[in-house]
Amino acid sequence: MKEVKQPKKPLIFYYIMVLLVMWLLNTLLFPKLMKRQIENVDYGTFLNMVAEKQVGIVQIEGEYIYFVDKQEEPGYYRTTTFDDPELVERLIQSECTFGRVVQEEMSPILRFILSWILPIVIFIFLGQWLSSKLMSKMGGGIPSMQFGKSNAKIYVESTTGIKFNDVAGEDEAKEVLTEIVDFLHNPQKYQEIGASMPKGALLVGPPGTGKTIVGEHILYTYYNLCRQPGRKKSPMCRCAFALARSRTLFAVLDESGGVSPVYLENLIDPKREERWDLVVVDEAHRIGDINGTMKKLFQKARLVVVLQDDHQRIMMSEEGTLENFRRYAEDSGISFSTFSLASQKRSGYLGSYVSDVDQLLYGRREQTIRQTSVLELRCWDDLNDLDRHLHQLLAVGHHVKWYAPFCWKWSFDTKIKDIHIRQASGNFEKPWNPFPKEMQYNWYVGKKEEYLDQVGCIYTAQGLEFDDIGVIWWDDLRWDENIHDWRVDLSSSCDKQFMAAIRNSRPSEREIVELVLNTYRVMLTRAKGSVHIWFRDWKTREHVRKVMGF
Repeated sequence: MKEVKQPKKPLIFYYIMVLLVMWLLNTLLFPKLMKRQIENVDYGTFLNMVAEKQVGIVQIEGEYIYFVDKQEEPGYYRTTTFDDPELVERLIQSECTFGRVVQEEMSPILRFILSWILPIVIFIFLGQWLSSKLMSKMGGGIPSMQFGKSNAKIYVESTTGIKFNDVAGEDEAKEVLTEIVDFLHNPQKYQEIGASMPKGALLVGPPGTGKTIVGEHILYTYYNLCRQPGRKKSPMCRCAFALARSRTLFAVLDESGGVSPVYLENLIDPKREERWDLVVVDEAHRIGDINGTMKKLFQKARLVVVLQDDHQRIMMSEEGTLENFRRYAEDSGISFSTFSLASQKRSGYLGSYVSDVDQLLYGRREQTIRQTSVLELRCWDDLNDLDRHLHQLLAVGHHVKWYAPFCWKWSFDTKIKDIHIRQASGNFEKPWNPFPKEMQYNWYVGKKEEYLDQVGCIYTAQGLEFDDIGVIWWDDLRWDENIHDWRVDLSSSCDKQFMAAIRNSRPSEREIVELVLNTYRVMLTRAKGSVHIWFRDWKTREHVRKVMGF
């Protein structure tokens, strides 16, 4: 495709003006109206500051300790109280003053108005004013931020904690994909210069690189192009966010209110007459019949964007690999653009966490990796100790989950504790997560403590993320230092689907190892704050601890 770029200067000015207004509000107005900002720190940091006589004023209030440092512009902090009988003596020796640190809370209504309503009103007013000015000068070339009734299914809010502009280092992918969407809406402009539009785009990358963000931005951009006042509306103007299987993820997106997902198999059903301008397919590695599925999809959609990761393929029956997509496009004569995302931008993945895991698993790395990720890694000797720690994290508001390989029978009843593991401190016993789809959203949200006690498996892991996770590393994957490679033992597997697919396809040992490695890779990359692991095999534990440096 020949490159035809939209004029960017006005859009840059828009961003600059918005950032300037928000900076002025946050610098000059909000600090005067709102209370001091209090930073949360851990108890160890607090004790270190006390020991170094950096703490000026201390207030012990219920379950929290509030304190102020001795800087010229003092900082305000909060930490959780612990059972520490010597704390008061330490504070006295450190010459701390006991007083009030926390001021009376501002009215919640006023705080909400100042923090949310006022900035949103300013954004909308400024955006619409600039949009009308720019469109009058450029003939409607800038997408307006307007929403209204439409049959389009869109994915507007990010569920991963990163924004489109955070997908760093992928400017070409973002720019070309945005241009393709503009082509989809206004083909005549491009046809006049002899350009042709690809039928599909393939976006590949590991967890945390922003595949879903780019996908949802494409839908968002096209939706707004269709809704612009003064522009000719597309005959269909329909876009869909489709999932290949992913039962739990579908339930989460469907219940969260930010997404209107549709199962891919339902979307391509020949009995349905809908036609689509744009379809974004997430979790595409789970597609079964690649040729049949893609043929039906391209018959119904003008443009297909596929979000894919080979290392999340966990079944022999799943054919959604990069190689298979490319082969289908070549055999079918369909133009397909491929983009690779590599920069990890998910909160907690800043650095190289996923690539470190990939080196450990697929690279068979044996030397220690220099850690640059802020994500906490921790190994536990006792499952019950780890369980208590996860419950403590849940108690302070963290989003926490247990995950384990499918090595215990599933009774489909959360009252039955299918998982039994002997420990020196007592038996570790847990049920699997609930099976009915309507219950899986509540399990994902996990506000009740009972949901943490229901362990998730690989099928309730893909596409989801949490603050903290506990992972049971079982005998199905062990490191063999004699051959410097991973060994897989499927004798404990209770996954009937997985074992049936193995028997039917008769894969090589290498292919089986790859699938089990993918399973652990998915489980290990579900958290953005901390990953806590218990190992059944001590040699595997020592190998992982050495390589990952924890």
